[in-house]
Amino acid sequence: MALLDHLGLGAVHYAGLSMGGFVGMRLAARHPERVRSLVLLDTSAGPEDPDKVAQYRLLARVYRWLGIGPVRGKVEPLMFGPHLLASPRRAEVVEPWVAKLRTVDRRGMRAAILGVTDRLPVVDELPLITAPTLVVVGADDVATPVAKAEAIVAGIPGARLEVVPDAGHSSTVEQPEAVTRLLEAFLAEH
Repeated sequence: MALLDHLGLGAVHYAGLSMGGFVGMRLAARHPERVRSLVLLDTSAGPEDPDKVAQYRLLARVYRWLGIGPVRGKVEPLMFGPHLLASPRRAEVVEPWVAKLRTVDRRGMRAAILGVTDRLPVVDELPLITAPTLVVVGADDVATPVAKAEAIVAGIPGARLEVVPDAGHSSTVEQPEAVTRLLEAFLAEH
């Protein structure tokens, strides 16, 4: 809200991927007058799966002290689907991502990961969302599987689900053309 106010924006079309989706659901539920439409990509309205919390916290701790190298093999399949990881495009997509991870503040990244593991659910607020909503998820997303997207759609009146084939948690970079078509069509409607 502070950013929207600072920029002098009224109601916006909001799109958020993963953590951005966590933010978007809260914004749309708590300030419906500020959201004209909502796109939620590869995200969840519930708390983090308890069986994943310990793994993610350990990955965050190792990353904080040693960088991406020792955890890369565990993190890549969480962030990207098997189609991309087995394709010739792997290097052009994954290597810039890894290079960026080598430059970010590791303490900040650890804090962001803990923000994922320790977030509160927003499921009970979903019925408060009045903006037209499109929920997009990669068919192979293991971080926020299709069932989590289906739960969001079930909670938001009139929400629509689109499952992107051959994409994992980073559907926007794994299948950019397909996701762009979905976004353009949705925004043209609203």
